[in-house]
Amino acid sequence: MRKVVSFMGGDHGVGTTMLTESVCSVISAAHPGIRLLLIHAQSPGARSYMGSPGLCADELIPHLEKQNPDVEEIMERSRLEGGIHVISSGSRLGSASDMHPDSAAFLLDVLRERFDLILCDAGCEIDRGFSLGLLMASAQVWPVLVQSENCLRRYEWLRPLFGRLGLKLSGLVINRFDPASAFSAGYICQRLDSSAESVMSVRSSRFGVQAETEGRLLLSFRDSSYRKDVEALAGLLLKEL
Repeated sequence: MRKVVSFMGGDHGVGTTMLTESVCSVISAAHPGIRLLLIHAQSPGARSYMGSPGLCADELIPHLEKQNPDVEEIMERSRLEGGIHVISSGSRLGSASDMHPDSAAFLLDVLRERFDLILCDAGCEIDRGFSLGLLMASAQVWPVLVQSENCLRRYEWLRPLFGRLGLKLSGLVINRFDPASAFSAGYICQRLDSSAESVMSVRSSRFGVQAETEGRLLLSFRDSSYRKDVEALAGLLLKEL
């Protein structure tokens, strides 16, 4: 679907949720009146940094299976401030994370005309139905990596699945980027056989730990380098739509 963009973690703890919410916040601020839907499909218990998890997707499962969701109720209950709507995976195992992929795709289909852009935080467990359905229906998929051997190895292990699933990878995001790391952008591009033009980096912030601890968006700490990188990423994905 043309309006759907997903971020997928290359491993656990790479900051996919913070990044996705930051991109959503930047787009909302730069384009007043834009209709945005943010969907979290990550593992149960993961946190949101926007102050509210929005509507719990668990409640939608019976209606999606019967293909009779109440769109107006979804719109009302998922609404946050600033024209942003949020739907999140449930807080228990066996909940919306394990939604059938077809149900996730149907959810996008019934909501897509209500929004100008749908951003998905697909987490890193693409075998979960909710995540898989969102990824397969996305016009853009951006894997999110960090500069570590464990993350790169896991991504290399997952790569063969992407083609078999028909995922449309738009590029890579190197999150928490450190220019001094031995895992340079050039090394990662060469190792993963990616062109430099398709790799975006979002610099590490000295406020990262504090933001995670306090449950706040990194953007709220006014780190200009971090904001600049997020704005560049947001601009690129909007250009590609």
